[in-house]
Amino acid sequence: MRLPPTALKTLRLLAALALAAGGVWLLRFAARDLLRPVPPPPAGAPEELVSAPAPKVLDLAAVVPRPLWTTFGGLAPERTEETLPMPVEQARAEVAARLEAKGWRPLSGELPIAQAQLLALSGGEVYATPDQAFAQVTVTADRAGGSRVRTFLLRTEGAEPVDPASPPDADGLALLARSAARLRPERQLPGWMAAPCLGHALTTRLVQRRGGAAFYLTALVPGAPAETLARVGEAAAAAGWARERSPVDALRPAGAPAQAVAATFVYHNVACNVRAAPGPRAGETTLVYRFTDDEVYVRPPRKEKP
Repeated sequence: MRLPPTALKTLRLLAALALAAGGVWLLRFAARDLLRPVPPPPAGAPEELVSAPAPKVLDLAAVVPRPLWTTFGGLAPERTEETLPMPVEQARAEVAARLEAKGWRPLSGELPIAQAQLLALSGGEVYATPDQAFAQVTVTADRAGGSRVRTFLLRTEGAEPVDPASPPDADGLALLARSAARLRPERQLPGWMAAPCLGHALTTRLVQRRGGAAFYLTALVPGAPAETLARVGEAAAAAGWARERSPVDALRPAGAPAQAVAATFVYHNVACNVRAAPGPRAGETTLVYRFTDDEVYVRPPRKEKP
């Protein structure tokens, strides 16, 4: 049975958030601007130039609240993963039957064409659940010959209310921006970290690794990239960050617009790499922040010769 137009419109818009929860939006919008890490000083430098990692005064995995480790539009998806000992096609049929038995309804036939095509490319499907949540489920092959099933479940409590006058294929990015502006996830960050972050956090992501962590935050703000980056610098300086000359300042990712500009700031042992590039809409700038707690190097005190 087909859904009423208003309900269908709501599903389409909320499914845009579910797509974002699966990472499709993040990959298309922000991935090209994810900044490269600051390289350590070269080996074999003269003794007086040798640097060492800065003392770990701040630990990002400890200071960034866990609810911000992954968010889209201020909402945090629940992520689960399992492995099935069967080929991909068989696993997809198995998962589809299992979810149908739980009352989950696939939305591929109700999504705008562009979103449906993205799902097909990622090997996934968006579902509506009986408790008004949305999920993206992807099934991919693993190295052992089985299949890996990843589920991103996005509960819609607190989601941006849908305007019944919105067109059925309304811009999912605009929906994320309105949701982020209402929920303001960046307010959960410690003040020294939130200070250089202009606008509202459309996406956040914390990645742990051996010896440290990286925290990514993306935002859309009005203005041109150079002017916007200058505002970031002023806000960072007011909060105690120091501007750092770094190879990152001169890097521009392949395919990024020529107007893209970048800067690096340091606060104790935390580096903040910021890239500002023209946004997807005229008059806006995309800001991608990359905070790390293990990429600041200092020169140890020089030893006096006897």
